[in-house]
Amino acid sequence: DPHSCSLVYADGQENIGIIGKGVIDGRGREVSYNLIDQIQKGIISDPLKLDRPTARRPKGIFLYKCKNIQIKEITVKNTGDWVQFYDHCENLFIDGITVDSKAYWNNDGLDIGDCKHVRITIAL
Repeated sequence: DPHSCSLVYADGQENIGIIGKGVIDGRGREVSYNLIDQIQKGIISDPLKLDRPTARRPKGIFLYKCKNIQIKEITVKNTGDWVQFYDHCENLFIDGITVDSKAYWNNDGLDIGDCKHVRITIAL
């Protein structure tokens, strides 16, 4: 599963969260350039033949089918792929987060997919 290489990953968990004033720094530029180097050396394959590793770039946070989630007062920066992706989650509360991610192309700041009961406040 390409999503499991995310820095923070959970599948089917309940009553979870990341709370505090800490920083998650994905060092995405270095990771992405390393993947490109591996493609060019033939170590890993690139099905799209674009020298753009899409499936292997790590997201910052990826939560799948999780319930009762709090993400509060954190900074997420420089991820190799999407910064945050919440997919098929329920009761998601995001408050006071800062996103700063320009490390590589296609670094969406916040993606919510097929979730229910989501509340986002004070996102920078």
